[in-house]
Amino acid sequence: MTRKRLPIGIQTFQKIREDDHYYVDKTAFAWRLIEEGSHYFLSRPRRFGKSLFLDTLGELFAGHEPLFRGLAIHDRWDWSRRVPVIRLSFGRHPARCSPPSMSNRSAPRPCSGKPAISPSTARRRSSVS
Repeated sequence: MTRKRLPIGIQTFQKIREDDHYYVDKTAFAWRLIEEGSHYFLSRPRRFGKSLFLDTLGELFAGHEPLFRGLAIHDRWDWSRRVPVIRLSFGRHPARCSPPSMSNRSAPRPCSGKPAISPSTARRRSSVS
């Protein structure tokens, strides 16, 4: 028996399933949420699988049946039904981007995904190390 790799840093259900990474099947839970509820707020700490779970739901509603073979939801889902999926990401939110400088009023610098820090904070950090 070959050991599966852990999906460290992988947040897409498709990549985990197609590359045969270790995956804990949460589709029975997804089925219960879909059948029993209407509105949910997913509040979990960082790195607890929120993005992966939402990506799994997106693949499910998009009808990508081969990805779900062998999982709890496979025989319960109507694979002939496809639903449009809208994906919104706040990973590069404009509030994290640095504003244009006063001397150069051009467009803001592109987001790097990291919060911008002030020059005084940068000096303070560099003097500590």
